[in-house]
This record gives sequence, structure tokens and C-alpha cells, in this order.
Amino acid sequence: MILALLPPDATLSEVLRSRARRTPVDRLYIDVVGGLVIGLATVWARFPGWGTVGSAALCLFAYGVWAVADRRLQPVPWPE
Repeated sequence: MILALLPPDATLSEVLRSRARRTPVDRLYIDVVGGLVIGLATVWARFPGWGTVGSAALCLFAYGVWAVADRRLQPVPWPE
């Protein structure tokens, strides 16, 4: 489990960073696309409670974008 590998006083950003680095990239892209599609559908439909569902979709989208960017910005070891 991821939480077992982290120190007991780990912050939320450390937990999210650890989880994002262990998640496959395909899953992160699904999070991005899914969050965007669900968010747009809730804004378009405006059903009762759409703000809550839209906020959750926005969080999923933002997490996916942030995790993909974090992976892309990691230093790559130079082949010897």
C-alpha cells in the first residue's frame, strides 16, 4: 500500500505525488479525459446538484493534468 511507504507525518501533496508517480500514464490520461467530459456534461445538463458533480469532475481533471505534468517534468537519466 502506498500509505505504508510514506512517513506518518506526510502531507497531502506528498501522498498525491506518491500516488501519481505509481499510477500508469494511461490511467492518468483517462482521469483527464473523464474529468473533462463529466464536467462539461454536468455544466451542460444543469441537473439538481450539478455543482457538486462538476466540482468533483474538475478535481479529477486537475489531478490528472497535474500528475501528467509532474511525470513529464521529472529528470530523465542520461544513457551512458
